[in-house]
Amino acid sequence: MFKVLIATALVFSVSIAQAKKDEKARKPASMTGNVMVGGEAEYDACGGYGIVLTTTSLISFKNGKMEFDKVDVNTYVSSCQSSEDGKYIGIIYGKKGQDCGVSSPIPKRQEYKGPCKSGWIKADFFELLAG
Repeated sequence: MFKVLIATALVFSVSIAQAKKDEKARKPASMTGNVMVGGEAEYDACGGYGIVLTTTSLISFKNGKMEFDKVDVNTYVSSCQSSEDGKYIGIIYGKKGQDCGVSSPIPKRQEYKGPCKSGWIKADFFELLAG
C-alpha cells in the first residue's frame, strides 16, 4: 500500500513539474485556453463522460496565466473538448451528485464559468466511458 502511495505521489509530482515547465512557455501549443462548452442546440453542452485513471494535474487559465490544481484518481468527469493535437482533454467535474450544467444543451459556444471545476488533463490519464 505504501509503495502505491509513493508511486502515485511521484506521478503527481512529475505531472506538476511538467505543467510548471510548460507555463514558462506560456500556454502549451495544444491548449487554447479555458474549457469551452455548448454550441449545439440539440446536444449536451459536453458530449463525453469518463474517468480519471491516475491522480494528475488540472491546468486552467485565469487572466491569461496558468493555474494548477489536481484531479484525483477515479474521479468521474464530463469531457467537453480535446486539444488540437489530442494530447489534452478539457474536463468539468464537481462534488459527488453536483449538477455542473453540462448534461443538457447550451446553444451558444462559451467558456465554462462554473459552478464546477474545469480545466485540462493529459489524455493518457483519461478513459472515455460514454459519448
